[in-house]
Amino acid sequence: MPRPTPSPQADVVTVRINPDVTHQTMDGFGANCWTFPYANDLGWEWEKVKFVFDELDIRYLRLAPWLGWWETANDNDDPYTINWAGFGTVYDIINQHDVPFGQYVAARGIELAVGVWNFGGVLDQCPTCTDWLAGGQPRRIPPELYPEMGESIASYILHMQKHSAPIRFAEVQNEPDIQAAIQYPSPEALRDAGRVLIQMLDHYGLSDVLLHAPNLHSPNDNLRWIEAWFADETLRNRTAAVSYHTWWSEDRRSYEAIRDAARRFGKPVWATEAGYSGSATDIDPTRWLTAFGFAEAYYRAIAWSDATRVYHWSLLGFDGAVGKRGERYPMFYALKHFANFIPPGAVRLEAESNDPRIWALAFRRPDGAHNLIVLNRNRAARTIRPDGLAGEINQAVVSSDGNYEVSITLSPDGALALPPLSITSLVVE
Repeated sequence: MPRPTPSPQADVVTVRINPDVTHQTMDGFGANCWTFPYANDLGWEWEKVKFVFDELDIRYLRLAPWLGWWETANDNDDPYTINWAGFGTVYDIINQHDVPFGQYVAARGIELAVGVWNFGGVLDQCPTCTDWLAGGQPRRIPPELYPEMGESIASYILHMQKHSAPIRFAEVQNEPDIQAAIQYPSPEALRDAGRVLIQMLDHYGLSDVLLHAPNLHSPNDNLRWIEAWFADETLRNRTAAVSYHTWWSEDRRSYEAIRDAARRFGKPVWATEAGYSGSATDIDPTRWLTAFGFAEAYYRAIAWSDATRVYHWSLLGFDGAVGKRGERYPMFYALKHFANFIPPGAVRLEAESNDPRIWALAFRRPDGAHNLIVLNRNRAARTIRPDGLAGEINQAVVSSDGNYEVSITLSPDGALALPPLSITSLVVE
C-alpha cells in the first residue's frame, strides 16, 4: 500500500543584519495630531484618549491646528506690527484647543512643530469671514502678501510660546505643490515665500525657529522643489530637514532621489506625513489592511529615503489611531510597533531577507541592544530566522489581522513563525 508523502516544510527565510553597515540615526518616532480632542470637541473625550501618550513613545508632534480661525480678518495693514486684538475674533479656537494641548504635550517633553494648512479666513464655516490672504482657483497667496503670511505664522508661534507651548519647527505650507488648501505655483514661489517667512520670524525674535521643506504631498517630483529651496543659502542655513509626505507612491526611485538630494545639501530627511500609498480620502484606521499599509509606508520612508523622522498621520482627531472614546484601532497597534521600538539615537543597520516580501528594519539602540521590526507582506505565514546579531531575542511581539501584541517564542532552532500580513518587533540583547 503506498504511503503518503509528507508535505515539504516551508523554507525558513533568513533575515540577515550587518551591524558593520550603518545608515541614519533616528530621532525616535512621531505623529501629526489634531488639537481639538483636548477640548472634547466633535465628540472626542480627552480623558479616554490621552492614554496614547502613556502607551506610545511619541517623541515629536506636528500640530494640525485650525489656523484659519487664528486671523479671520487682517489684524492691520502693517505686517511688521502685530495687533493682538485682531486674532481669535470670531471663534477663539487657538486658546481653547491649541494652547492647552500644546502645554500638555510640551510638559511631557514632546517637541512641537506647527503644520500650516488653511489660514486667512474659513469661508465654509464662517459666513462673515473673508478670504483676505489667498484667492483664485487654485487658491494662492500673492507675493505682496507674503509678509502677512509670515506675520500670521509668527504670531501663532509667539502666542504658543508665551503660553509655555514652544514651537521648534515651522513650514511655509502643507503640500504646497497641490491645492490641499493653498498652492504655490512653482518651486521658486515657495522659495520666495520661505525667504519672507524667515524675515518675519527674525523680525519677531523667533530666530531659533527652524523650517523644513518642501513638504510636498508625495515622494514623486520632489527634486526641482528641493533644489530651488536648498540652493538658497539663507534657506539652507535655516532649514532643519528635507521634508515630504509618503502618500500615493511606492516608487523606490522617488524615495531614493529624495535621500540623495538631501545628502547633497547635508540635510536629514523627514517624512512629515506618513501614510499608505492609497488615497488619503479612504483611510480607515479600524481596518488592519489600512494599518498594515501605513506600516509599509513607515518602512519606505526609513529604508528607502533614510528618514530620521517619521510623523504618522494621525494620532488623534480625523483619521486618528484611536476612536473618540479610546477605542484602540488596528492603526494604534501598527504605530506602536514603530514608536516603541525606535528610540532617539537608534542607528539603522543594514538588513535584508531572501524573501522580497519580508521587509526588515534593524536598529542599534544607544544602550547597545538591538531592535528589529519585520513586516511579513505575504498573504501566507512565513518562518524567519534572524542572523548577524550577537545576543538573544528576549522579546518578540507580533500583530496581525484581529490579533494584536501577541508574544511569540522562538523554536529550538531559533526560528519565528510570522502570520500573514503581520508586523513583528524584536529585542535582541
